[in-house]
Amino acid sequence: MTREYMPPCQAACPISTDVQGYLMHSALGDFSGAYLNARLTNPFISSCGFICFHPCEEKCRREGVDRALSVMALKRAASELGRHATVENQAKKTGKKIAVIGGGPAGLTAAQDLCILGHDVTVFERESKAGGMLSQTIPKYRLPREAVEDDIRWIESAGVKLKTGKEAGKDFMIEDLKNQGFEVTLIATGLPVSRSLPVFPDEHRSIYLALPFLKAVANGERPKLGDEVIVVGGGNVAIDVARSAKRLGVKQVKLVCLESREEMPAHSWEIEEAAEEGIEMNCCFGPYEVMGGEPMEGLRCQAVKSVFDRDGRFNPTFFEDKFNEVGGDTIIVSIGQGRDVSWLGDSAQAVLNDEVDGVFSAGEFAVGPGGCVDAMKNGHTAAVKIDEYLTGEVMETGDQKVLGELPERMREQVKVRERIERDIRPALERIDDFDLFEAGYAQKYACKEALRCMSCAAGAVVDKGKCVACLTCVRVCPYEIPKIGPESVAVIDPEECQACGICITECPALAIGFRRDQEERLFKAIEEAASSSAGIDFYCRNRLFFEDEKTQKDRARINVTCIAHVSARAILKAYELGAQAVTLYVCPGDECFYKEGHEWAQDRVQNVKSVLAAAGYEPDSLTYKDEVS
Repeated sequence: MTREYMPPCQAACPISTDVQGYLMHSALGDFSGAYLNARLTNPFISSCGFICFHPCEEKCRREGVDRALSVMALKRAASELGRHATVENQAKKTGKKIAVIGGGPAGLTAAQDLCILGHDVTVFERESKAGGMLSQTIPKYRLPREAVEDDIRWIESAGVKLKTGKEAGKDFMIEDLKNQGFEVTLIATGLPVSRSLPVFPDEHRSIYLALPFLKAVANGERPKLGDEVIVVGGGNVAIDVARSAKRLGVKQVKLVCLESREEMPAHSWEIEEAAEEGIEMNCCFGPYEVMGGEPMEGLRCQAVKSVFDRDGRFNPTFFEDKFNEVGGDTIIVSIGQGRDVSWLGDSAQAVLNDEVDGVFSAGEFAVGPGGCVDAMKNGHTAAVKIDEYLTGEVMETGDQKVLGELPERMREQVKVRERIERDIRPALERIDDFDLFEAGYAQKYACKEALRCMSCAAGAVVDKGKCVACLTCVRVCPYEIPKIGPESVAVIDPEECQACGICITECPALAIGFRRDQEERLFKAIEEAASSSAGIDFYCRNRLFFEDEKTQKDRARINVTCIAHVSARAILKAYELGAQAVTLYVCPGDECFYKEGHEWAQDRVQNVKSVLAAAGYEPDSLTYKDEVS
């Protein structure tokens, strides 16, 4: 069936991750499938399970019912619970050699894409480990290094060659790469330079820059800090610096930033967690002068009138006569990062403007600051441009319509399912170390949270060539969605459809199908099960939360998101392929996610029993179980 519509969660993702797809796998307990599905566009799925800023959750249509799906946490569950088999790249080799300078998310994403297209790609990384800021500066309490290493292993398995400890401008130049046969060079070196201000003397022993500080901490070093540390800046890096300083045993950490609490560029949840850990926020102040010499006494700050001008551009203005003194014996400056283009010499501007033949740029080096997922997006884009440059072939992309918000009428009919929150270590406990402070999902709860997904844009679609306007879908839909349109065929509004599947399983003309391939996968599972087992058990995955039933010997188990999705045709197919007995295990009580799901499943069982009886099967060969043992 067609995928004409895109759910808003996927549309909000910079790399268009198939959120719905990997949540569907997760809901069925197939975390390896979820892991592979998410990796189709996200080479750093394991890392993103910890650090993604999850814009998908902001667009989740469940927000109009209860709360958004915990998508980022389910990405982490996929990487922690799934099998991490690597992939053997079978692409036909093109013979084209590409050099990528910089082994961060942008460079490695582009490298993997280009390898999958058959090109020969070598990544040159100046550090001893690839991963960019993921490996070098993000604190371990937020991102375990094992997650980054898992992502890099996968990328290497696609054919990417990694050469670490190789620094551009020192160990090689672009001309050297050309002489080695590289037809294209992609520069993706990020923003490795910590910015400062004239007010902060470079030679002061108690003044640090953010990136060198975070890199030292990430490598297990303990920079010499005083009892009172002032962190200047209001972004995510500044929050990382402040929270890291706290974990190093600093008694008091004070953050000073130009923005108000609401304007701070750091993510809101990062700010809240920092506040919980005792980080003092001094908002609406900018650094004016360092107080004292060595030892330092603090920072004199000037009050901010406004941070942005009328056009929304960063252009701070200050009150001339309003100041504040923030006491402290150490300052860590975190006001932004910049490119290092010194090694490019006179060609720097031409490179940045993509005016040098065969030289491209990607990631933060090309477009400025952003998150890991933004860097990957730019890496994907760069790979497309490079492939087009090398082959002369333009990749075609199809457009999909994006669903809007869940209609008000439907919000009242969707069953409320509270979001499953994860355990978080108390603030006073977590500031004592750099261990992860937020737990992952156990399998049972990952399945349960994934089942909250409403499968937006994956519901029913009508094949106009088969529809005979028999009104069956109109009659059976518990949400009263199908209508007979002006062409005398059924019309199902994708904005409203809840993907319960009842109209699909009841349509006598087989004119309705899911917009995803649920039916195809179900029939394939039935074929595999019937070939090796005398009996088949269909399990509603929701049942897992009430019992841990074991599959009986000589019986195969097939998990489905809802028993209402198992059509009479699917049940009969099991018998046709040799199954001697079939049981449908539904979720107990009123736990069905869909209206009238139980009722339609019961009616279907009775109808199929009559067919089986006519074929000579015992009535008890097909059973329906709605109680838990």
